[in-house]
Amino acid sequence: MSSKTVNIRYGIFMLVTMIVAVLTRCSTHDFSHDSVNIIMMLVCIVWFNTIRYRIIIPELRRLLSAMSVMLTLLFIITIGRYTIFKELPLISRYLNYLYQIPVLSCTMLSFYSALCIGKAEPLTVIHKHKWMALLCIMLVTGYLTNDLHRMAYRTILPSGGLSGHFVVCFLSWAYQAVTIGVSFIMILRCSRISKIRKYAWLPVFFLITGLFMLILTTAYGHITIGRLNINFQPVFAYMIIGFWESCIIIGLVPSNSRYLLLIDHLPINMQITDRQGNVRFDSAKPGITDEQRQDAISGSVMLDGYRVLRSRIIPGGYAFWTEDRSKIQKLNDDLRKRTDDLRYKNELLSRENRIKEDTARYEVRRTIPI
Repeated sequence: MSSKTVNIRYGIFMLVTMIVAVLTRCSTHDFSHDSVNIIMMLVCIVWFNTIRYRIIIPELRRLLSAMSVMLTLLFIITIGRYTIFKELPLISRYLNYLYQIPVLSCTMLSFYSALCIGKAEPLTVIHKHKWMALLCIMLVTGYLTNDLHRMAYRTILPSGGLSGHFVVCFLSWAYQAVTIGVSFIMILRCSRISKIRKYAWLPVFFLITGLFMLILTTAYGHITIGRLNINFQPVFAYMIIGFWESCIIIGLVPSNSRYLLLIDHLPINMQITDRQGNVRFDSAKPGITDEQRQDAISGSVMLDGYRVLRSRIIPGGYAFWTEDRSKIQKLNDDLRKRTDDLRYKNELLSRENRIKEDTARYEVRRTIPI
């Protein structure tokens, strides 16, 4: 994806955001709750689109993409509960239960993403901690079956609301606290041993401010800013996206964001692929074929008389680039021509010397009497 395409998508996102803001200010309907959810849902969609081409480690890319999908699902459920199915208590109640799927999934995916940072084989690390996914499934099942056992919420209101948090809720909060806390500790550890530790305050800032606002929304129901009522869902998305986006910005999560523009302005042909051979970046000056890439993994490949294709293993895949040897080839041709000229002159000198020697012998025989 080119930088022009990304800018167009961001422009569309900003335009929709401005329209929502205008509707919020001008409409007599209480549009404030939906406006925040719509804006945050658009942010999640844009974040998903940028993750797809920025993150070069396949495991991290899949985890962060799944996280953005879960956040988008969270806002779809929110809009459905508060707007579409507001007058249907049964559906509203089960949508309330469904909140826990994206929330618990995001904290679990955040935990796995933190485990993958700096690891040579991320899949092996994830497989060793499958029990986190099993706990997540058990907690979600506990919420969805609350009508049977009342172990998550003790009281079910006629309007579809829930109150009286019980064992499953407490275990869910403990699960979220542990996964977020472990992610936080592992990020700090990676920052401490890397060259970017002086920028570690950025993900810490988003995590701490997000947790603080989550506590406020849990205690008071929402945060009011002007006409906007900000509930748990936008604050949770702010914390997750802000935390991981800052990790990408400071370099904890390997990405290609820092050199895309540089490569666009350099007169070189370059491609970046993942381990499966899928092209993640292509400077297209001109393109490199699949066969040429496969040959270049094992060694340099001559594309024509002047270009050489080389490769190097990078985290999560391969980097391919061409070297223009036209100037070197021109120097070699010039050197070869000069060498041929010198060889020809040497042959002429050798012949001239033989002629002189023959002439000298002839003169000696002619002058000396027999």
